[in-house]
Amino acid sequence: MENTLTDCCDRCIVGKLIANNLGETSDDRLKFNETPIINASQIIKQLNPVVYDKSKVLNVEEDTFKEAGLIAQEVLNTDISFCVTGGDYTDFFGNKIEHPYDVNYNSILAYLISGFQEQQKLIEELIAHIK
Repeated sequence: MENTLTDCCDRCIVGKLIANNLGETSDDRLKFNETPIINASQIIKQLNPVVYDKSKVLNVEEDTFKEAGLIAQEVLNTDISFCVTGGDYTDFFGNKIEHPYDVNYNSILAYLISGFQEQQKLIEELIAHIK
């Protein structure tokens, strides 16, 4: 069914969601063991951004729409596999439940920022060396 959402309690919600601001809790009081991201450029190079046709239903190629992003299963094979959640699981009765993977793009954004900073520092060092 189009424009439906199933929540964590398997309730079906019908309608349209429009969001102008999607924030994520980022309060320092919630964070522990903070360490700077290093070698972000090398980690970003592991990612394979693609454009694709995406379906609303697993393994069914109909009613698709164009999207750009990453393939979750590929991200699982990188140094930032923690950015992927979800996936198939086995229920209480031993049945395999097919469930899509999710990619936390907010976490990946931190690597992009760090990679940009690494490149900017390198550019500034090269400019200083040329002068």
